[in-house]
Amino acid sequence: MAMDRIFGRGTSFSLSGGVLFALAMITYLLLYTPAVVMGIMSFNASAMPILPFKGFTTYWYQLLVKDDFLLTSLKNSLIVGLPSAAISTLLGAMAAFGIVRHKFRFRNHIITISLLPFIAPRLILAVGLLCLFSLVGWKGSLLLIVLGHVMLTIPISFLFTTSRLIQFPNHVEDAAANLGASPIRVFIHVTLPIIMPALVASFFFSFCTSFDEVLIAFFSTGKDNTLPIHIWATLQNRMNPQMVALATVLSIITAVITVFMWGIMVRSGGKASKGDVAK
Repeated sequence: MAMDRIFGRGTSFSLSGGVLFALAMITYLLLYTPAVVMGIMSFNASAMPILPFKGFTTYWYQLLVKDDFLLTSLKNSLIVGLPSAAISTLLGAMAAFGIVRHKFRFRNHIITISLLPFIAPRLILAVGLLCLFSLVGWKGSLLLIVLGHVMLTIPISFLFTTSRLIQFPNHVEDAAANLGASPIRVFIHVTLPIIMPALVASFFFSFCTSFDEVLIAFFSTGKDNTLPIHIWATLQNRMNPQMVALATVLSIITAVITVFMWGIMVRSGGKASKGDVAK
């Protein structure tokens, strides 16, 4: 009521193209200016990544491939991230099939509960996992980090696969079954190709989440550090140009993965639209 009195009942508002463009540019500047500055400073010859710029060098990038502790941490992050992403993608997809294909009591409540690990504060989740692992007598290890990251990233796969399953009706699978295809063949030749973009997106987003996560890894690890823990420990003492170079490399890799995933989703969306038109 108050809004109606101020703006007028039924009044619609729209921003001009110039205003929207300006807002978009401001948003992009806020998002990407730090990354651009970081990339520039990674080539600074100064021992501290600060102005003035003392000269161009690739020395900090050369140190990355010579740092044994960093390479070991990178290997540990891959050991954790790849199986975490694979397991969470599988479990999330299975949960999505159960939720979408079957209607049962308290289904909406189960959906809400399944998203809690991703919504809950990471620190609370990490401390809770530490208490659980200590209670059952499990010592810190990379395996415990995998378990924690699987719990964290299952909602990602669940959301991607659920949104994909909702987009196509059940009669597509029913038609294949009526033509004599077994349930396995229906899944392999009909369902799997349709949900494959969601599975690929789930895997990559889950991997990026696991690769970047530090709190659960810190509370669950033993003597083996992941890459985020190594970066955090290195930056505790002082700003290290080598870490700036590493962050630049990781940012570029993340951007490439994002563009790749965007291309997959666009192509899959185009195919889905053509299928709808054909119907």
